Amino acid sequence: GPPDISSLVPVGPKYTMKWSAPIQHVQVVEVGQENSQNKDTLFLQSGAKRASGACNSGKAFLGPPRLYHELQELQHDLSVVEEVTLLVGTLQGTYQNLNTTVSQDWCLALQRLIRIKEEQIQCANKCRLRLQVPGRPDKSGRPVSFMVVFNTPNPLSKISWVNRLHLAKIALRKHT
Repeated sequence: GPPDISSLVPVGPKYTMKWSAPIQHVQVVEVGQENSQNKDTLFLQSGAKRASGACNSGKAFLGPPRLYHELQELQHDLSVVEEVTLLVGTLQGTYQNLNTTVSQDWCLALQRLIRIKEEQIQCANKCRLRLQVPGRPDKSGRPVSFMVVFNTPNPLSKISWVNRLHLAKIALRKHT
């Protein structure tokens, strides 16, 4: 005969809640504030703007700390190449692939890579949502909070999520 379905479905709850926080105490910490200078909120120094609303470049989802590190490496390399360019300018002889034109081209290429990395950081920041969430009090009873970071597929979904959170908070205030 047909198998008994109840024997195929596990007994008990499928999920166990480990922790929760009241929605009223969840704070959105906007990533990308203009005046902030920490690693999570680096902005374009070149002034370029991204036309597309989506953050589809694969590197953008590595997260700003990794992108920021890559940017620092490029800036270091640019500094070294600029020093090399100055030294090449002091050479007495003429060499086929060692001249100021070639080294200046290296500098321009590195500057382009830096602009691209800055755009990736800006795009990633537009897609990142940071929440400050209350945790359990510490042993002395002081309140503790922590940050939770989500990468959204695009800036519009981040805005939508934040708006829905605020609407939920408003709805809860009306019921209390």
